[in-house]
Parts: sequence; C-alpha cells; structure tokens
Amino acid sequence: VAVLTNAVYFKSPWAEPFQDYATSAQPFTRADGTAVTVDMMHHAGTVPFAEGEGWTAFELPFRGGELAMTFIRPDDGALAAFESGLTAATLGSVLSALAPAGVEYAVPKFESEYTVSLKAPLEALGMTVPFSGACDLSGMVEGGGLYLQDAFHKTFIAVDEAGAEAAAATAILVGETSVPVYDHQVTLDAPFFYLIRDRATGAVLFFGRMGDPTAG
Repeated sequence: VAVLTNAVYFKSPWAEPFQDYATSAQPFTRADGTAVTVDMMHHAGTVPFAEGEGWTAFELPFRGGELAMTFIRPDDGALAAFESGLTAATLGSVLSALAPAGVEYAVPKFESEYTVSLKAPLEALGMTVPFSGACDLSGMVEGGGLYLQDAFHKTFIAVDEAGAEAAAATAILVGETSVPVYDHQVTLDAPFFYLIRDRATGAVLFFGRMGDPTAG
C-alpha cells in the first residue's frame, strides 16, 4: 500500500586526494587467514592519528575539513576482541585520542552494499504492535486496517583515490623531490572499521566494517 523512506546521501573529495600512480596491487588478509589482491592507495602527510591497546587509527578529512573518514585497524589477531568490546564509549575514546602526526598510510579501494531487514531487531527491542493487527494506522487511511509488513535498511559506500561516496536509506513497508620521514605507518591490509563523521558535532553519519574489499 505504501513505502515510507528516509535517506541520507554523502559524496565528497578528500582534502588531499590519493594519486593514481601510487595505487598498486597488494594482498589483503581476511579474518579467516585467506588473502585476496586489492588496489591499495598510498599517501602520506600530517593527519589525526592514535593508537591504543590492540588498535591503530587515523583520520582523513574531506575537502573543507568539516567532515572526515576515520579508519580503525585492529592489530593482527585482535579483531574479535576489539569488535566484541566496541561500544559508543570505546569508539569515543578512540576518536578523542586522535592527534596530528606524520603518517604514511595505505587504504584499499572498495565498494560495498548491504541490505538487512529490521523487522526482527525492532520486534526484539519491543516494537511488536506496529507489525501486528493491533496496529492503528487509521491516521494514514480512513478505516484503518493497515500494519507494518517489514522495515529494511540498505547502505552503499565507495572509496577511491578521489574521495568517498556513501548512501543509506531506511524503508518501512506498509503492506613526492625530497622524501620526508614519517613517524607512523598504517596499512589497511586486514579487516578494519571505518566511519564518516561530522567533526564539529561528533555525529557519525556512516559506520562500517570492511572484511574483504573485493566482496562488494
């Protein structure tokens, strides 16, 4: 009968784009130990950087500096422990620890889509009435009789030398000459987490986990 949607779209170039000639094929080791070949982008400069017990993080600003993409790479063998302990508080501590540092960094090009039904999670949180006959949506149609059939969330993200493009939507169905020396090196050649956030407010617009850049 109806589909109610809410969407957010983001596309922005990096403040300092990666150069195409610096992209090369490199191995990426998945969580199960197997490896795939990815196009790895390379760059270096002074960027927000932090490291803690079991993880390393750095942040790349987008043009204008208001928004940025943060990458968090758990140490080898620490993925499960880091992920199981990932909460809003631990994420906040990672972000608050970021400070300018000279970093050589490598990021794989990737593109990913994900779709999930939200019905079961919402019902588990106690939102059961809207998905039942007891739902009252009479304000939408005279006589009522409508209820929510399902709720879906779909996300898309693409990261390359130029920048990042991401989108998310929720649908509710009703019916360089001298080479400088850098202090740190970070290569995202194993599963990592990423997020796009508003630096002023701290609002996280997109958050994800990349386990295989070739999977799509």
